[in-house]
Amino acid sequence: RTPVVDPNQTSHSQVFDLEFLETATIGLGSRDFLEVVKHSPGVVDSVLCADNVDPNVLGSMDNENLYILDGSNMTLPQNMTWGKIVNFDAIQEVSLETAGYRAEYGATTGGIINVVTKSGGDQFAGTVDLRQQNSNWAENGDHFDRDEEPIQYLVANATLGGPILERRLWFFAAVSVQNSQWTPRASKSTREFDGQNYLG
Repeated sequence: RTPVVDPNQTSHSQVFDLEFLETATIGLGSRDFLEVVKHSPGVVDSVLCADNVDPNVLGSMDNENLYILDGSNMTLPQNMTWGKIVNFDAIQEVSLETAGYRAEYGATTGGIINVVTKSGGDQFAGTVDLRQQNSNWAENGDHFDRDEEPIQYLVANATLGGPILERRLWFFAAVSVQNSQWTPRASKSTREFDGQNYLG
């Protein structure tokens, strides 16, 4: 899209709409809004090859961002990071604002990451999304042995929205269930994570 120059605007913003979220290639282990904003120029991972990692925006530290969910600040005060990962299919829009933003956002020098979730409507609508990754599906080669570092990852997402009273009252709910198992090379123990994420 061709950018429009506004001489009165000192900040730079980019909006990732529903069309982008439904068609962009987002990784399996990091299918979240943090991965979305990394599609913006000047945004990189603070740690390479990690999931759910705070982004560095235009050279700022990873703890200098402000995270907003549906208009409310969700930045955790103890470490200045995101407070909630939202079911990816429950996200309507993600926006990133950088550099020279308004005084109301003076608590940050990084980026302002704003997540807007979906709401219900007069029509029932929902999604189901299942994704799995397993090292047993990989083929051994000269420099790779799938049994040396076994990985299993499963995530299930579901959303549902619709009317309670037509044109007056709607509902929207989302749930995400995740299980991952990873045994590092030469380790005697397996790291296992079970997580649930709810939104209403």
